[in-house]
Formats: sequence, structure tokens, C-alpha cells
Amino acid sequence: SNHTLRKNTQGIPERSSSMTDSLHLHQPLPTNEESDSEDSESIVDEEYDIIQTNTTGYVTPQTYKNNNQFLLTELDDESGNYDIFPPHYGDETPVFLDKVDSSRGMADFPPPPRVPTDVFDNDNEYHDYVRQRRRRQSSMITLVLIALTGCAGIGYGIFYAKNWFTASPERANHDAVVGDIAVFNDDNEMKNIDRDKVNEFIDEDDLITNEELSRYDQIYEKITQSASDPILLQENSDTPQRKALRWLVLYDPSHISPTHPSLLTRYALTVFFFALKGQDWNTNGNWIMSENVCNWYGVLCDGMGRVVGLRLSRNRLNGSLEREIAGLVYLEDIYLNSNAVGGTIPISFGELTNLETLELQNNALVGTIPVSFGKLTKLENLILDTNQLEGSFPSGIGNLGLLKQLHLHENRLSGSLQNSIGRLVNLERLWLSKNQFTGSLPKEIKNMDKLRCLYLDENKFTGTIPPEIAQASHLDDIRIDSNSFSGSLPSEIGSLSNLNLLYFDANQFTGSIPSSFGKLTNLRELALQRNELDGTIPPELGMLTDLIAFSISENKLVGVIPRALGNLSNLNHFRLFDNNLQGPIPDLSNSKMLDDIQLNNNDLIGPIPYWIAELTNIKVLILSNNKLSGRIPTQLTKIPSLTTLKIDQNDFNGDVPGNLCVEDLLVDCELACGCCSTESCGDVTCGCCSSCVSDGTEIQLAMGRGSN
Repeated sequence: SNHTLRKNTQGIPERSSSMTDSLHLHQPLPTNEESDSEDSESIVDEEYDIIQTNTTGYVTPQTYKNNNQFLLTELDDESGNYDIFPPHYGDETPVFLDKVDSSRGMADFPPPPRVPTDVFDNDNEYHDYVRQRRRRQSSMITLVLIALTGCAGIGYGIFYAKNWFTASPERANHDAVVGDIAVFNDDNEMKNIDRDKVNEFIDEDDLITNEELSRYDQIYEKITQSASDPILLQENSDTPQRKALRWLVLYDPSHISPTHPSLLTRYALTVFFFALKGQDWNTNGNWIMSENVCNWYGVLCDGMGRVVGLRLSRNRLNGSLEREIAGLVYLEDIYLNSNAVGGTIPISFGELTNLETLELQNNALVGTIPVSFGKLTKLENLILDTNQLEGSFPSGIGNLGLLKQLHLHENRLSGSLQNSIGRLVNLERLWLSKNQFTGSLPKEIKNMDKLRCLYLDENKFTGTIPPEIAQASHLDDIRIDSNSFSGSLPSEIGSLSNLNLLYFDANQFTGSIPSSFGKLTNLRELALQRNELDGTIPPELGMLTDLIAFSISENKLVGVIPRALGNLSNLNHFRLFDNNLQGPIPDLSNSKMLDDIQLNNNDLIGPIPYWIAELTNIKVLILSNNKLSGRIPTQLTKIPSLTTLKIDQNDFNGDVPGNLCVEDLLVDCELACGCCSTESCGDVTCGCCSSCVSDGTEIQLAMGRGSN
């Protein structure tokens, strides 16, 4: 009988010989063009592992499955198929795949048969005899096969009919599911209830045998008992579960036994593949093609061959997670971040009790965080940020005593933090930013001794900061800005000697800045702006010599700016605007890295310091709306980095330096006298500027920058 093998192009990922077990290796799969040569090409059929030749008849070296010999004819240009025959003499000259000559890289062809001249007069007469004998043998074999198949079909039909009429309702539903799989009847004709639903990964001419139907029976029963709802497996469904079932029965290269312990593992992985459109992934090497799932790209196994990891970040996964993932009971790590995974998180995740890391961030997940997560007592990293999750802070999280990282930021979560959060004694990073959480910060945070990073910014928290926060002695980064916290700043925070960043801005804090903050000698950024703080600036803050950013603007601070702040030699940003500060600008000449000074809207007096010209990195200098006086230093023209200079609404006199040209220059109109013209106004000669202020109103000048 003739067999036709067709290349399968419906969603099957090509096998990549370059794929390794490396979980982070993203290598492109080889294309057909890369594997072809100019003189000859070979195609390895994935299912049969047979070498197919091109029209030249050459065969590349390959190990033939079970050392079988096959006969290959030329490619059919219309169908795109290769016809393969058992060895016999036909009308076409045969090509035997006998052995491979490694030196030539092609199959050796055996010499032509010797003609027994004592029986036949010539070669043609001998070949006619051989053809007739072969055809008689082939016909006899065909008749025997037909007879055997017919008997088997009749027997199975009787057996199946008996079971059909004695079946329970569950069995009847199960058999209805079989409807889209073709079977043989006693006439050896295909019977197909729903041809369109035949496994999309096999050729339309492939037929299921009685053995495969029995296998279907067993696999179906196993799956419905412990993994999937039978509704998802019905014949009219196009679900990932249905596709996975058909693959296990008809296409799984391992042909795994229905009783094998790893059956549900293969099923769970295959459902995962179909549910997340595996055929469209950036890299899907060996998925549903290799017998060993440990060779599938992104699947990590332990020494016993058990699946312990899924690492498919940034791989174009698109779809939803299905409950069948719980079949991967040994999973320890799941990395699916930065894809397009949508839908809800299955409750069945709670059954993955060996899970240590779950990273699903940067996806499109919706719904709530399952309560079942409270069962994941081995979990160390729960990363669910940047999704569209809703609901309250997940209950049961307090049970995760080994948790080190909890990232829920940039979702739509609401409600208050539970006191049980204090039971997360191993937590190192709590990241809840950009949600809609309310309520106060539980004082139980004091029990989180290993906590290093506390990010609560951009929520709706209220209440005071509990002094107990200082007992979380390893804190080095606190960001609670953009909330509605109130009350005074706890002086106990000054004992957090590891603190690097402190963002308390955009809240409703009152009272003074604690002098104990001067003990935070490792502090690099201090942000207290946009509160209602009053009192004076503690000179102890001058001890924060590592400080890079110092912002206490938009408060109600009074008094002079302490000279001790001149010790902040590493400052980049110095912002004290919108307060009631008095006195002169302190000497900051030691802060050589300063690029931003904003002291506007205060009551500062005195001249613009000449040392400002020594700050060669300064870009922004805003001194507007003070009581500064004197002449505008010509040294300002020697700062090449300066792009913004706003000195309006002060008491300056004298000339505006004629070559003081910056992108954003704002002065008083009475000084500018029609800036960007050549006119003079009294004793003042106008240089170039972009705008000026008259009676507190900024006026843009028509001639713009660069005129004189």
C-alpha cells in the first residue's frame, strides 16, 4: 500500500537543533533557507523521521529509524508531497536507501540485479516476470489485511455498541465527545461525525485506529477525574483543553501510557501552549514536538525529570492562564512577565504548593488575587505589578512567612492593609505604589525586621506614621509620597541608620522637621515638599554629607537657611522655594555638582552670590520673588551650562549683562526696558532675554532670544 507523508504547517513549531536547555537563551529557529544547500536539499519529516529526497535523487547522511529501507519517488509539484513505497520494482527506477557513503554525503545505490540467462532470453522478459510476481504478492497481502481489518472492525463495533447502550449518563457524554475522531467501520470506510474538528495538527487523511480510540477513552477518563471539566472537552468546543486531549491521543511523539504518572504534566503543558497561542511565541523550540518536555523551550526540570520551572518572559504569550496549570505540581518558579497574558488568575494556583517564585508582572490580568494564594507557604517572590487587578489586599498573605518580595504596584487594588502583614517577618520589599489603598499604616510593621524597601506612594492612605516603623531597622528606602498622611514626622525615623531615600512629599504632615534626621548619614535623597511643615530648618541636616537631592519646598518654613547646609558637597538639587525663609543665600560653593537651585518665593535678601559662577554644572537658577538686591553679576555670563535663569520680582539695579543669553531668561521689565531692542532705559542697557515681568505678569517678548 502507498503512504503519503505531508509536511504539517498548521501551528506546529519547527524543531530547532540549536535549542539547548539554557533557559535564557533566545536563539532564532533555523529557517528552511539556512538548512538548504544549492545542489541538494533534504526534508526530515517530524513524525516519521525519514529522509526525503529532492528531484535530483540525492540523499543526505542520516540515521534511518530502525534501519528500515524506504523507496522515494520524485516530488509531486501539485501536492507538495513525497510518495514513499516499500522496496519493489515499479514503472519508475527505484532508489534504495541502503547505506550512506560518508565521504560522498549521499546514499550508495546497489548494482542492478543479475539476469539469469539460462531461464530468460533477455532483460525485458526477466523484468516483466518480476513485476508480475511482485504485483501478485502485493495483491495477496492487501486482501489479507482487508480481511483482518474487517473482522476487527466488526468485533469492536459489537463491543462498542454493547457499551453504548449500557452506558451511564457520564459515559454517554464522554462518547459524544469522541464524535469528531474518525474511526473504521466494518466496511473499512471512514465515519466522521464532525470532520472540521479533527485534530488540526494531523493531516486530513489520517485516521484513528481502534487502539487509539481505546487510548482516547483512558486519557479522557484520567483528565476528567483530576484536571478538566468535561464540558471543555466536548466535540463542538475549540478549547485549549480539547486541543491538548487530541494531541495526547493522536500526535504526542512519546505515545505516553494513559496510566503514566507524567500524563497530567504533559496535558497541563499542552493546555498552557494552546491557551497562550504557542504557535505565535517569539521562541517555542521543541514545544509539543519533542518526546521529552524538559527539552521544550523555557521548561526547567530537576534531576528526576520533573517540571520545576516555566521561564517564558518577554516571549509574546497571548491568551489566558487555565486551571490545568495546577497539574504541574512540582513547579517552583514561574516567570511569565512582560507578555500579553489576560483573564483572571486561576484559583488552582493555590495548589502549586512547591511554588517559590511567581512573576506575572507587565501583563493584562484582571479580577482579584485568589484567596488560595494563602496556601503557597513556600512562596518567596510574588510579583504581580503592572496589571489591572482589583479588589482588596489579598487575605491570607500573612500566611506566607517565607515571602521576601511582594510587588502589587500599578494595579487597581483598594481597601486597607491588614494587621496580618506584620507576620511577613522575612519580607524585604513591599511595593504597593499606584493603587487605591486607604486606611493607615499598621503598627505591626515593626515586626518586619528584614524589610528594606517600603513603597506606598500614590495611594489614598491616611492617618499618622506609627513611630514603631523605626523598629524595622533594615529599612533603606521609604516612599510614602502622594497620599494623605498627616500628623508630625516621627523623630524615631532618625534611628534608621541604613536609610538612603526618604520620600514623604505630597502629604499633609505638620510640625517641624525633626533634628534627629541629621543622624541619617547614609541618606542620599530627602523629599519633604508639598506638606504643611513649619518651624526652622534644623542645622543638623548639614551632617547629611551624602545627600544628593534636598527638597523641602512648598511648606511654611521660616528663619534663615542654615550655613551648615554648605557642607553638603554632593548636592545636585537644592529646592527650598515657596516658604517664608529669610536672610541671605548661604555659601554652597563646596557643592560643585549642583545643577538645580530653586529658592524663589521666599523673603531672601542680599545680592546674588558671585560663587554661583563657580558652579560649572548649574543648569537651573530660579531666585524670583524675593528681596534680593544689588547688581546682576556679569559672572553669570560665564556659565555655559546655564539654560534657565529667573531673577524677576526682586530689587536689582544696574545693567542686565548684554551677553547674558540663555534659553529661558526672566527679568523685570523695568530692567529690561523693552528687552531685545537696542534702546536704553535710564542707566540700564538691555541685553537679550525671552520674557520679562511687569506688575507680577510675565510678558513674552516679540523679538525673542538672540537679538540685541
